[in-house]
Amino acid sequence: MSQLRVMLLGAGRVGRVHGTLLAAEVGGVELAAVVDPVQKQATALAEELEIPQVFDRLETALSAGGFDAAVITTPTWTHCSLMTVLARAGVHVFCEKPMACTLAEADAMLEAAEQNGVICQIGFMRRFDEEFCEAAARVEAGAVGSLMVAKSTGRGPGLPPEWALDPERSLGMLGEVGSHDFDAVRWMAASPIELVYAVGGVHQCPEVAQRYPEFRDTVVVVGECGNGTEFAIDIACPVQYGYDARMELLGTKGMLLAGDVKNGGPTQVSADEGVTVAPHRSWRTRFARAYRDELVHFVTCARSGAAPRVGGAEGREALAAVLAALESLRRGVPVRVQK
Repeated sequence: MSQLRVMLLGAGRVGRVHGTLLAAEVGGVELAAVVDPVQKQATALAEELEIPQVFDRLETALSAGGFDAAVITTPTWTHCSLMTVLARAGVHVFCEKPMACTLAEADAMLEAAEQNGVICQIGFMRRFDEEFCEAAARVEAGAVGSLMVAKSTGRGPGLPPEWALDPERSLGMLGEVGSHDFDAVRWMAASPIELVYAVGGVHQCPEVAQRYPEFRDTVVVVGECGNGTEFAIDIACPVQYGYDARMELLGTKGMLLAGDVKNGGPTQVSADEGVTVAPHRSWRTRFARAYRDELVHFVTCARSGAAPRVGGAEGREALAAVLAALESLRRGVPVRVQK
């Protein structure tokens, strides 16, 4: 079977993670091109990963021909236009979250994929993490009875890129960080999120809030899914202690915990510091295997035409919840999630 020729759109921090995995750890793939308007950045990544072609525009890359699939890691507001162009060219798409900035954009992306017979997978790596997958399977099997409450935590040690900080432009921290939590709640509950109420503050980064008045570095969201499951989400960036992604799932017969702040390293005991355990330092290492596995899954689906485990429909549902939470933050009232 011939190699799946893949182009990488975006040579930033997430593009580097996906590009490195595609080049070294995902079989059956030829990483054939990197596309980024910042040519210095694109060229540096291409040289590092031995990617043969560098383009500054998608249209120029497509004119070269021969691409089967693409991985989009560019700013959120570019996703819709890139996806629709790729779909019309018959190119399968892996798109990082958030899927888009508006539901209209998400719908256009879904329509483009359907009309042109291409797959669209969204980058929710928790869906490919062994521990989270095991928790979801146990909930589905009734191990904790009927799920009553789902709690999800998403915290990072540093801020995302500048473009992701402005809620007016990119959905802010609720989109960039919280998308994973909204998707995880919907996944565990096996039911769409219907009602949200969000509160947030600026505790760590007042200088960012001066540039973007609607920026929040800490947000707590509570709400309800369609099947009656209540949920709570807390996100914060930056936090000083490390990277933290966890869930607590309370059912009528018990409770499950998924994820751990500890990185699995040794526990140290001393008279001066007591008992210490190193936390996860980065999302890159905490979900390293999940990032690889989601790309393996994408390649498999692109080859077979099978629907991905987490596709555009799931991306749209998470986006709808993010948008409702942003509206709740602005208005200070509970908000129904738009269908």
